Amino acid sequence: AGKTEATKFIMSYLAKITALDRKAANTDKQSQEIQVGELEQRVLNTNPVLEAFGNAKTLRNDNSSRFGKYIKIHFDEVGKIAGASIEKYLLEKTRVIFQIPGERNFHIFYQLLRCGDDALLQRLKLEDSMDSYNYTAGTSIVDGIDDRQDYSVMSTCLKDICQDEDLFLNIVQMLAGILHIGNVNFVGNAEEDQVSGVDDTCRQHFDAAAELLGLDADDLFNTLTKQNMYVNNSVIVKVQNISQVNDKKQSLSKSIYTMLFSWLVDKINNSIGIIDRKTIGYIGLLDIYGFENFDNMNSFEQLLINYANEKLQSHFNKHIFALEQAEYEGEGIDWSYITFYDNLPCVELIDGKPNGKSGIFQTLDDVVSSGRQDANTSFLASLNTSFSGTSRHTNFVAPRFNSDQKFGVLHYAGEVFYEIAGF
Repeated sequence: AGKTEATKFIMSYLAKITALDRKAANTDKQSQEIQVGELEQRVLNTNPVLEAFGNAKTLRNDNSSRFGKYIKIHFDEVGKIAGASIEKYLLEKTRVIFQIPGERNFHIFYQLLRCGDDALLQRLKLEDSMDSYNYTAGTSIVDGIDDRQDYSVMSTCLKDICQDEDLFLNIVQMLAGILHIGNVNFVGNAEEDQVSGVDDTCRQHFDAAAELLGLDADDLFNTLTKQNMYVNNSVIVKVQNISQVNDKKQSLSKSIYTMLFSWLVDKINNSIGIIDRKTIGYIGLLDIYGFENFDNMNSFEQLLINYANEKLQSHFNKHIFALEQAEYEGEGIDWSYITFYDNLPCVELIDGKPNGKSGIFQTLDDVVSSGRQDANTSFLASLNTSFSGTSRHTNFVAPRFNSDQKFGVLHYAGEVFYEIAGF
């Protein structure tokens, strides 16, 4: 806990300390007003924007980062900030379409619905009620979150980054389009198990989504409800059932938000990048998800998050313990050797080939490429065969019962069971 807040404090400190007047270094710094420059302020302005689009309320944290970021702050020859760049990792895109009870979607949706003015909401065909939309219904108001204040700060920073009012409107149109898509339901032909149209009760949401996203309504409907199958150089169009269409609707929502987030990070990088200045180095700040283990269900995304933490721990072990102590040894320094938990076997179980057997990721790739209908079950069976029983791997935990659709991994931070549904 506290990684994101610590990152913000460090960024603020670096922006202010490098803005100090060197000539006034011997004066009372407490009485010296620090004027942060335009570039430094743009770097700081990235925080409210990234938090709005990448953070959400979880059961444990009202402002939890649901993506990882690596921020490089570059310095010129005199120690001033010359620019910055941001790399993003593992945006939790499933949060767009689903949140467990007590959690929220990304902050930006609530900020827009609660704080957008009447003219903007009318333009976006939105109501100022979170419960009116499937993607935001449930936990909407949180005591520790001031959506109105956050929206005010975010919109100011975002407009400064975009430098274009039209771009800001394009962004909120995409967000509104996602909310409307989430409210679309389809009706089907029960006899043929096919979708026949959009439910009349939510037709206005479908039309609004198409308009706001700049799409033709008929094209959007055909894309969601039909699948093109290529057989012997000919195309067969198959109408899909309601379950398949709902999957595509949710995939579209996640894809739009993911691409919007990626575009936003690129736009931020363009606004804070290095321009015609010689740099001598940078300070890097890494802010990613912490280790996760949920009581109700751990999915493929939790495995990726925990794998990232395993790799970081391995990197830490290597540089802080192994290489540093090897350097002490080489210099003949007399010290007491520090023993540490080596998590390389766990990393290898996930991304390598322990004892010549395909690890978790490779097994998953092999099963998916086979095209089997029971891919999830086959994946679990392959893991159990390779790493349990007589072939037991120290970090693999087999399910207690054959009927259990999950497997466990003994991470450096503890044991986690992953449900195979959706892998």
